[in-house]
Amino acid sequence: MGEHAIDRRQFVKTMGTIAGATAVAGCSGDDSGDGTGDGSGGTASDGELGERVPSLACPYWSDVGRAPTCEEQLSVAKPNVENALGVQVELQPKDIATTISEWNNDVRKFPIAYWYMGNTGGRLDPNPIMVRNMITRAGGDGLLNSSHYPSCEFSKLAHDQVSAPSLDKRNEMVREGIKIMSEDAAHIPTTNTLNFNAARSAVNTERVGQAGYAKNNPRFHIYSSVEDKDQMVFNADGNTMATSAFPRMDSDSLWNHIVTSTLMEYDENFELQQNMAASLETAREGKRIIVEIKDATFHNGDPVTAEDVQYTFQWNHENGSVVPDHTAIPYEGGADGIKIVDDKTVEFNLKQAYWPFINKKLQKRGIYHKQSFVESGADENPSNFTLNEIIGCGPYQVVNFQPGQSVTLDPFPDCAAHDPPNQRKVFLAFDSKQGAAQGLQAGEVDVVSQLPTGLFDQMKQADGIQTNVFSGFMGYHFHPHHGVAPTKFLEFRRAWGKALNRKEINQVSQSGQGEPQYHGSHFITTHPSYPDDDSDVYKYTTEPTGEPEAAKQLLEENGWGWDDQGRLHYPPDADLSPLWPKEGTPSEEDFPCLSELPED
Repeated sequence: MGEHAIDRRQFVKTMGTIAGATAVAGCSGDDSGDGTGDGSGGTASDGELGERVPSLACPYWSDVGRAPTCEEQLSVAKPNVENALGVQVELQPKDIATTISEWNNDVRKFPIAYWYMGNTGGRLDPNPIMVRNMITRAGGDGLLNSSHYPSCEFSKLAHDQVSAPSLDKRNEMVREGIKIMSEDAAHIPTTNTLNFNAARSAVNTERVGQAGYAKNNPRFHIYSSVEDKDQMVFNADGNTMATSAFPRMDSDSLWNHIVTSTLMEYDENFELQQNMAASLETAREGKRIIVEIKDATFHNGDPVTAEDVQYTFQWNHENGSVVPDHTAIPYEGGADGIKIVDDKTVEFNLKQAYWPFINKKLQKRGIYHKQSFVESGADENPSNFTLNEIIGCGPYQVVNFQPGQSVTLDPFPDCAAHDPPNQRKVFLAFDSKQGAAQGLQAGEVDVVSQLPTGLFDQMKQADGIQTNVFSGFMGYHFHPHHGVAPTKFLEFRRAWGKALNRKEINQVSQSGQGEPQYHGSHFITTHPSYPDDDSDVYKYTTEPTGEPEAAKQLLEENGWGWDDQGRLHYPPDADLSPLWPKEGTPSEEDFPCLSELPED
């Protein structure tokens, strides 16, 4: 079994050279809460307690590859919190689209959520995590702030780090942001994310690298092959293949790196490489990026031109509801800052230096075939169009597509970004990981990624199977809503973080191979931006098994208490009103920095 951990320090060194509910505390299941609570369900006989904290709804994603691992982690975390804090936690399996929509629009169906971030190369740059936590994304504005975290101090750093005068200064800002997030208990992590993967022994795994067999390692999917068949079959999530309008599939290798190709790309060892870019130069102190594209053709024989590249980045920039990660790029003159120099050269003009542009933006989304996008109505109806024909420029072309079920790809010999692959690839959706694992043992599937640990342990013992573990740089987190009770209270968030038995969570969900996380930031200790010396970073605890008694003591010291049935109550004088209205956003009156920060 191969086990790989990314050299995160090396990434930091190379970056510079590259870029020069309801309720609040209302009863779960009622979506009309406004953050006030009604206190029903129990009172204390001595009259010294405030309102009782009722059951807290906590959703998790049920339709993603890591759902079994999430359920394993929550099977430990739920009783940890309930026993230590005296609150009931109601776990709610929900599809990812519904969960994110309800959270982004702040409909207040739950005061805390649980999810994870996958180990995609673009997240090695700190910007996605920094920007995601800005106050300008909090509340019901349709943008994702994972905890509705409303810190002005942090947000100013998050805004300024993208155009810092040097890499050292940028790293300093990011690490100060990590300290602020942790002190504020912005998030409550459990462990880093591991990828448990398995493949048949007949699979050639020469291009596995540090990233492993993971679905976000395009080089493995492109160059791997199976010796005893003429096609190679991978398991895939059904939601990956729900639509052929691949701009919506923002980070998935299938559409953006295999069917089409990006200008830059992280390889199997997380090193950033030129992909469709033949050359890249910077000018005007990083405010101009000039990209020459390779001589390349689309799958239908049309040449890949600077006009296609310009269209791709302009479309991404102008359609924030579909591609929110590109709207913040500070182009000079908006989308008009993307200029065609000649048939093979594009010039990106920025109002200011923007560190994530090369490391993050140029490697995330593949080049679109302009003509097919226009003819399919992508300009008139960007959020709900379907390509008449899927035409990419990547190393594989689509020969059969069954939405939600399967995609069959044949090698495209004229791809300019990669050496020609030599075998048909099929991505097949399964109803469960159990079904995918059974297919693996039967020889019907060749690679299964993101296995739950129980199945992974079975695969390790199975004949004819090879396994792989990747220790990732992202994590599993509880995300407490900072705008509503009880999670708006710092001591409650810290008590939740103290109550978790991370050693058991790690053992049950990841066979003890993950790294428990004790601080309160969104960055994981294995991420390249996390400081080597974190002695000044607040931690919920340093005890792997947690500190439930310390959690209770913290609440008690802040006026919380329990009735004779052990149920948690707010302090008598607690203000349970929300920090901003349901489906609303933080106000400049309460958060003055909003007048200084640009809208995302």
